[in-house]
Amino acid sequence: MTYYFTVWDNDEINGYKATKSNPLTFRKDLIDSLKQQINNALSQAINDFSEHEQTLEKLNKSVENLKEQLTNQQRLDWSTKNNIQNLLEAIQKERITLKKKLSELQQNRLSGEQYQMSDPDISRKQKQLEKLMAEVLDEDFKN
Repeated sequence: MTYYFTVWDNDEINGYKATKSNPLTFRKDLIDSLKQQINNALSQAINDFSEHEQTLEKLNKSVENLKEQLTNQQRLDWSTKNNIQNLLEAIQKERITLKKKLSELQQNRLSGEQYQMSDPDISRKQKQLEKLMAEVLDEDFKN
């Protein structure tokens, strides 16, 4: 579909003038392509979320093991301090990664809503995934 804009001024004294924009083309295949990109991004986000969920479970197990190790020791040795530091770095890295993924997911959802292309079911799933990711960030990474 080809379209253009015509704009008039309101100059009564010197006469009304109009100008016409260059013709623009609207392509439906572009919309379909954007829909597909949004759907692919959602599928990737779901896969990433499940991977991060497994990583969080491993980190939680590591924290529990470290707690147990600390209760059995009377003094902290160098290796225990190093384990604590490595675990804290891993948790911080995972937190940053999850925040980025949540931000990307929100941006994709907003893009779909902006162009009114998103399937209501997909939009609902994106909102649920955002909610889950926000809950994980709140529960596992409280400062």
